[in-house]
Amino acid sequence: MTGFTFESKQLAPDRLWLKVSGGLSAASADDLKAWMVQIEAIIAAMHTAAGVGISCVFDLVDLVEANDPVVITSLVEFQKQNKPHIRRTALIIKDPQVRLAMSIVGALADRYNIRSFASNQEAEGWAFSEQT
Repeated sequence: MTGFTFESKQLAPDRLWLKVSGGLSAASADDLKAWMVQIEAIIAAMHTAAGVGISCVFDLVDLVEANDPVVITSLVEFQKQNKPHIRRTALIIKDPQVRLAMSIVGALADRYNIRSFASNQEAEGWAFSEQT
C-alpha cells in the first residue's frame, strides 16, 4: 500500500467497522480502488446474508489527506456502489478538511444516510440505532 492503511471488522451480521489511516492521494489511487473492490464485495455479501441494510462505522480520524480529484471520484463511486446495501454510514472525522471532503463525497454520491461524528461512541450510537 502506498500512503495509507486500512482495517475492516464485521461486528455483527449487519454491522461493519472500517478504518483508513494515512493519506489518500493520486499516488495511492490504485491501492485505494483495490481496497474498495474488496470492501464492496464484503458489504454486498453481508447485505445478502443479513437480509437487511448494513450499518457501517468508518473511522477516518487518522486520515490526513483526501482532497485529490482522483481520490474524490473513487470515493464517490464507492459510495454509489454501496448505496443499495447500506442502511447508515457514520464517519468518525476530526479534521475539518477531511470532513468537508467527505461531505462533498456524500452529496455527489446522492447518499443522505451518511453523517459525520467526532467520536466513536457518537458514531456507533447513530449508526447502530434502531431509530429511523
